[in-house]
Amino acid sequence: MVKKTKPIRLSSRWLGEWRQATVVIYTVLVVAIVWSFLAHADGPGDWVLGLCQSALYIYFYVVAFRASGKLVRAAFDDEFLYVQRKDHELLIPLENIKDVEIKSLGGTYEVKLYSPEQLGDTFYFKVSLLYPLNHRSKEALVDRFWSAIEKAKRKKQDFQRNALMS
Repeated sequence: MVKKTKPIRLSSRWLGEWRQATVVIYTVLVVAIVWSFLAHADGPGDWVLGLCQSALYIYFYVVAFRASGKLVRAAFDDEFLYVQRKDHELLIPLENIKDVEIKSLGGTYEVKLYSPEQLGDTFYFKVSLLYPLNHRSKEALVDRFWSAIEKAKRKKQDFQRNALMS
């Protein structure tokens, strides 16, 4: 009997609170900037400039909101990647992971899968809210995740003789 290891958390435990805080901060900033442009506009040229810049800031707000919505909580052990959603948890075999790469300077990693799961073929996790400050320990954790993936891919799968292959 092989002893199962305890899952190791990849993503920040404060992800939910961070997501809520960024939505509040972005909302306050966008409202303040739009109000400032429209309150200090003197003529029609200022109104057009203010509306165009407001539309640009609102676009960036929507992009940031969508990006924070794609972040998931993740943990791994020797066999699976555990992805925690709001109402359920997904088990993704480590053999299904094609690539893990960093996507932003803030410590957001992208996971690409060979075959799509309920999340799709890509999803994101954030290793730490203080990523630039503690990058060595978090990169060591991601390296450990990579070694678990490689180990799982090398492991020979034993199927029962009467197992149906589909």
